[in-house]
Amino acid sequence: MVTASHNFSSPLKEKQTFTLLELLVVISIIAILASLLIPVLSKAREASRFTVCKSNQKQIGMAYILYTTDNNGFYPGMFELHGPIGWDDALAPYLGLDYTIATGPTSESAVLACPSDDVPRGNNSFKRSYNASLYSSTASHLFNGLMGYPSDGTYESVKSTDVTSPASVVVSGETWANMNRQGAGYDNHSKLILPYYQLLINNTNDIIRGFFLCHDGKGLANFSFVDGHVEGMNGKKLFQGQESPGTTLSAGTMFDHQR
Repeated sequence: MVTASHNFSSPLKEKQTFTLLELLVVISIIAILASLLIPVLSKAREASRFTVCKSNQKQIGMAYILYTTDNNGFYPGMFELHGPIGWDDALAPYLGLDYTIATGPTSESAVLACPSDDVPRGNNSFKRSYNASLYSSTASHLFNGLMGYPSDGTYESVKSTDVTSPASVVVSGETWANMNRQGAGYDNHSKLILPYYQLLINNTNDIIRGFFLCHDGKGLANFSFVDGHVEGMNGKKLFQGQESPGTTLSAGTMFDHQR
């Protein structure tokens, strides 16, 4: 009787290896995918920061409304140059900040700091990314906003009821500047209107030493208006309707409370 024998043992699997060419192809594909994804992720991250910044401006705008309600309609003074306090000191109780006019800030407040603002502040100061619309009764052709000081060094501001078009007049906007810091004595060199006017006429980002505008490097920023709404737009738009360019600065613009 003839029988057949069978070998039931499993053959050894051959070891698989990548050739150098295959490895280079894989690395190249990964690099291409990374180059496509990184800009997308960066834009998404900046879009998220822009939304946080807009929320900050919304809170600041509402704080101004609450302040004027409690102060017979008047806005706080800008306290530029001549005084020891800033607009954020005045709004501190309405923003839930941990400082007063007397004490000053003890930590950086997120509501005053745009997450995209990376301009260094000196002396270990706390970042403030926003500033107020400047008013001066002695120079209203230049500064006809909402809060400020006349040339004699006293404080002054306008009443909310004096604003003729609340939905088109800016109360607060972004100013990324090394001298724009939270707390007392840091309003100087940070007028809101000036850097955006320089952007308009010079079309450059680094306008004045220490100023940077803003989210896209070309002037995109968030602005809160007297009526409480917030718009993200290029700062050049603020000057639409400007009267007598070269002679007046704020007349007819979104910085003019009588526009």
